[in-house]
Amino acid sequence: MQQDLIAGITVLKDYWYSCRRDVVALVPDTIHIQDALGNVVDSIYTHKEQTQKDVLVEDDACCEVRDVRDFFWPAQASSVKSAEYLIDRTWQSFSALKRYEKDGLYKNVDKLKESNSTSLFANISKRERRLRNIDRTQDLVEVLEYWTPERVITVGNRSVLLRDDPNPFWNGRMPFVVCSAMPDAFQIPGISVVEALAQLQQMLWTLQNQRLDVVRLLANLITLIRSDVDDPEAFEWAPNAQWFLEDLSQVDTLKIDPTVASITLQAESLLKGDLQNIMGGLPMNSGVDSQTVDQQTATGVSIITTIAQRIIQARKQHYLWAYAELGKDFLLLYQQFLRDDRVIPILGMAGAQAYHTVTPLSVQGDYDITIDVTSDSLLRQERRAESNSLLQIALQGAQISTMLGCPLNIKAFWENALDAYDKTDKERYFLPKGAGAALGLGGPPQQQSGGGAQPALDGGQTNGTTNAALAAGPMSPNSDPSMSPEAAMASSLRQYGGAANQGGGGVPGGY
Repeated sequence: MQQDLIAGITVLKDYWYSCRRDVVALVPDTIHIQDALGNVVDSIYTHKEQTQKDVLVEDDACCEVRDVRDFFWPAQASSVKSAEYLIDRTWQSFSALKRYEKDGLYKNVDKLKESNSTSLFANISKRERRLRNIDRTQDLVEVLEYWTPERVITVGNRSVLLRDDPNPFWNGRMPFVVCSAMPDAFQIPGISVVEALAQLQQMLWTLQNQRLDVVRLLANLITLIRSDVDDPEAFEWAPNAQWFLEDLSQVDTLKIDPTVASITLQAESLLKGDLQNIMGGLPMNSGVDSQTVDQQTATGVSIITTIAQRIIQARKQHYLWAYAELGKDFLLLYQQFLRDDRVIPILGMAGAQAYHTVTPLSVQGDYDITIDVTSDSLLRQERRAESNSLLQIALQGAQISTMLGCPLNIKAFWENALDAYDKTDKERYFLPKGAGAALGLGGPPQQQSGGGAQPALDGGQTNGTTNAALAAGPMSPNSDPSMSPEAAMASSLRQYGGAANQGGGGVPGGY
């Protein structure tokens, strides 16, 4: 990905890697203790080092990122699949080539000493030599691999044939996956971030340099002295200096407009906004001007975050497609080179790990590997946002639905939210029935024997219904006219007290 951001294209090479070497390991050992006559009287169990010859230490599919400066294709090819050939250049030591020759991979390695490649590769390491004083090709041999669907040809120092064999992969596959996060039309290399921003950055530097030059010139004071002055050197520019003049117009300073230094600020601000937004969605789509976005406010941070998410998501799509192509190549490698059973771990729910045995025949056949271009994190984010919004709507409308006679099942909405957060054990998030009253949370509103709602202390309301007689007070028209005001007040207080005693957990009306 880093190479793609710089060069506009990146290359993965996949192959089957097998390695055998001598391995030193500890093995159990027994030491026998003998007496003077040679009889074994005791034994001690210990361990010792043992060298095992020609042990297979690695045998698996692998891939590596290739330097795009060492990868070549036909100039007229519009894609890797339509290319007639691909050339991969590597730099290897002479001793490594001799080992490959011993294994039967290469031939004519000794002829490389007769070829002189110093003049051919003088400019290859120019950048490393300029920046870090490093020559990445020093004492190494240039090896060119010429890949076609039919053959693979290897040449050393552009003059010695090291290998000419049929394509070792089934179906004539060339083992390269090329990716560009910002592809260009009808060509293999894409557009890099450096290429897209280079001209804007150059314009910004030009304006900044011009502004700094103006500021430096304005900081140098220019003194105007009339020509009839006898001694111009007498006017010393220093603190507390004294100048004796016959006329105040004899000496003066040049008046320069200071606004010249701020002419380029607006243009610089526009360029900075373009540099920030050229790789993603523009803030003007939301009605915000890019150069006036305050990144310290919530709105500004939201805009910048949205731009960054669009940039990352657009590039991630191409990377995921490239990883899917790499997965197909890996599967083809397993089909061709896997010859024994493998035990692989499988990650299950809640992080549990299981093991499964894969045989060479179980991976044979035609398969298609795809990766969803929408990342799983974005899918989870959208699903959680939808479930949270639905839960908020349900909680806000639960009381109104109960009053209308159609109560909602709030537990189902909570379970929906827990599913969005991948919580499979949902029951542990809910208390048992009746636990709310034990915790002092109360229960449903208590009912009178006559079917009427009990009055509550908070204004005479129970379950959203107001007791009109209590709300009106003892002097209301609904009260008993035969009762005195004092007796009506006492009756009301007794009624309030009974409602309070019937509430769950001492809370009036059960709330």
